[in-house]
Amino acid sequence: MDMPDLESLLGVKAIFVKAGTAGAIVGAVVQRVPDWREALARGVAGWCCAAYLTPLPVRWLGVVDDADKGAMAFCIGMGGMGLATAIIVLLKDPLGSWQRFKNGGAPPA
Repeated sequence: MDMPDLESLLGVKAIFVKAGTAGAIVGAVVQRVPDWREALARGVAGWCCAAYLTPLPVRWLGVVDDADKGAMAFCIGMGGMGLATAIIVLLKDPLGSWQRFKNGGAPPA
């Protein structure tokens, strides 16, 4: 019995997985997250964003070159980490986050 390939197993193209993983690693290094669990959660979020969201702009923009697709997946993976960061901050302190939002980013008085 043959092992299924990555694309069949996950339902995404391997180039998106590789580029998204690289983007998640770079993002984790750049953001210097002290808690390894939070770094892992951000990395997984970035990877998932790259793997599952990249096909949309690739199709919309008509991108055909694999290197360009990889670059898009890398950027989307790093952006997904930012999104994960915002969600984690919101979940840690929902009321404080709401107050900062209402005050235009300033901490609650």
